[in-house]
Amino acid sequence: MFQKIFLFLFVFSGIIINNAQSQSPFPPINPQNITIVRDSFGVPHIFAKTDAEVAYGLAYANSEDAFAYMQEMIIMGKGMAGRLHGKDGAGKDFIFHLLGIKKLVNENYDSLPAPFLKYLDGYCQGVNSYAQLHKKEVLLKNVFPVSHRDVLQTYALTACLISWVHFQLKEILNGGYDSSEMNWGSNAFALKANRTIEGKTSLVINPHVPLDGPFSLYEAHICSEEGLNFTGALQQGSISPLLGNNENLGWAMTYNLLDLVDTYKLKMHPEKKNLYEFDGNWLTLKKNVFWLKVKIGKFIVPVRKVSFQSVYGATLKSKPNKKEANKPGGSFYSIRMPGNMTFRMPQHFYELCKTKNLEEFKSVFKKQMLIRFNIVYADRFDNIFYLCNGIIPDRDTTYNWEGVVPGNTSKTLWKKFIPMENLPQVENPECGFVCSMNHSEFNVTCKKNNLVNNYAKYPKTIGLRYGNNNRSTRFMELINQKDKFSLSDIKRIKFDHQFPDSSYFLSTLKPLLELDTLKYPHISKSISILKNWDKKANPESPGATMAALTLDYIFKKKNYWVENFINGVHVDESMFALALDSAQKHLLKYFGKLNVPLGDFQKLVRGNIEMPLPGYSDMLLANYIESYKDGKYKGFIGDSYTHIVQFSGNGPETIETLVPFGSSAKPGSSHYSDQMQNFVDHKTKKMTLNKEEIMKNAERIYHPQ
Repeated sequence: MFQKIFLFLFVFSGIIINNAQSQSPFPPINPQNITIVRDSFGVPHIFAKTDAEVAYGLAYANSEDAFAYMQEMIIMGKGMAGRLHGKDGAGKDFIFHLLGIKKLVNENYDSLPAPFLKYLDGYCQGVNSYAQLHKKEVLLKNVFPVSHRDVLQTYALTACLISWVHFQLKEILNGGYDSSEMNWGSNAFALKANRTIEGKTSLVINPHVPLDGPFSLYEAHICSEEGLNFTGALQQGSISPLLGNNENLGWAMTYNLLDLVDTYKLKMHPEKKNLYEFDGNWLTLKKNVFWLKVKIGKFIVPVRKVSFQSVYGATLKSKPNKKEANKPGGSFYSIRMPGNMTFRMPQHFYELCKTKNLEEFKSVFKKQMLIRFNIVYADRFDNIFYLCNGIIPDRDTTYNWEGVVPGNTSKTLWKKFIPMENLPQVENPECGFVCSMNHSEFNVTCKKNNLVNNYAKYPKTIGLRYGNNNRSTRFMELINQKDKFSLSDIKRIKFDHQFPDSSYFLSTLKPLLELDTLKYPHISKSISILKNWDKKANPESPGATMAALTLDYIFKKKNYWVENFINGVHVDESMFALALDSAQKHLLKYFGKLNVPLGDFQKLVRGNIEMPLPGYSDMLLANYIESYKDGKYKGFIGDSYTHIVQFSGNGPETIETLVPFGSSAKPGSSHYSDQMQNFVDHKTKKMTLNKEEIMKNAERIYHPQ
């Protein structure tokens, strides 16, 4: 379900690599100094003396488990996606060249701190070593070796993609501008010690990204003698974990809707080509020509592309619309965004993994290296913290930045960012919890401590949300049921698969749930199934199956996306009836009956293994589905990683995690699908930072080659 919604997304933070240099500025690392310990689930625990050696081991272990997925990122970062994926990949290559990613890195590379560069170098050595030893697994020529600048260029491209610049570019090139956007969701919440029965500060981390493929998450633990001891998840090919916990603290990330890209319409000279007005003067657009190499059949075809540069940034000529087709100058639009002004996301996560307390944690965010994401934090000192993070332009609020802004004045040429201290945040609320479910930033804790009374403090140009979805509404229902929660209670909240008692979204479905069986006799049985649905998405529920197919029809027809779980479904009764009729026909065609349990219809699939998949779109147990085979659907985005940690004053006492399939993406591995049953049963596995315990229970101990 909603597969179109998530196209182009999930380039969720650090990946790797671009335009490699074969010579490393640092001495070669001896793999014998690195120990990789695989636990009973195949999760790598990497131990070494230095951070750089740990980075080498992380790169090598990730390559062992998912080298093909990693190369998808490597190839994209090299501007070579068109060679692998043809026209579809060429779009990413176009963005890479248009936004000057290589120039950004080259001009700022020397400003990077030495400790981070050493770590980065260790990672490059590790992935290059694996590629050299496994040449048959390399997908394209000239992909390896990987250099520092390659990594940084890819992170910079990633920052642009998770800023959603591709949507604005698409509208410019198609001759129209549409401010609609897309995103994906995640869940996170933290409880202070006085809100738990065990008296432990608790954090739940639950990102919702693709369950499989190059944008899925990889679980690992890294530990050095230089201050790294972190367990969590990273994107395939990231140089360090993106979320999880160390000995002192942990954090989660969820997507936000902050406005990170601005589009400017230039005022062109009525007669002279490529001249645009700026502050009363006529300036010349700088012309840029670059070539994309695109796979067409068995051939690689060079494709010439032209872009321009204005004082605002990358500039394109739009396809003429009817009103402007006869204008001599045509329509030119410029793009300006923080995403192609920063390349420091890998440094951000490396430094974050080594923080020891809330003050140090905040200090990393104050450097403004992470382009977006809400943050939910907890630590062993019983601090909890929520931050709506982003690198947000400090814009002139007299302009409407939701659409196209004038490109002829320095008043719209912002040059500064809003400081981290001025973004929405909540620290240690009296009621003892914070949460983030991709809903309003003004409703992340209890009413007494919320930011709801501070709307005016934050300019609308930031792009904040102002509504609640089913996940946030359901969480608030559950958190208000008790004063204190046990670890088992916390798990029940995390794996809850029920819609709230009421929400704005559900109120807009009232016409569907109240369809008259006498008015629509041909779908009367399907109407009855929906009316009897208890709003739960358990495997036994036929109502959940009927609802899934009905809403899938509506979302596709109306081009809805996940934000409609906040904004609601606004269609007339006749479309609800058409949608239900479509669901009925689907079930009769493929299953021969209408009472089809969700577990028979919705599957968790890897290889030739199928299992019933509980959960539903915009439930706390979130699973978004797409068409699979034989009338069945399969999960493709959802509970991609679950991480629960409880801190006492001495550090993390409980760490439990879960992934959808297994630690390896290679079909021949024993860990290719060994967590699937646990996933559908909501059974987490225990993790630890304790080296002695890890070594004692190891399945395999070895050094990289």
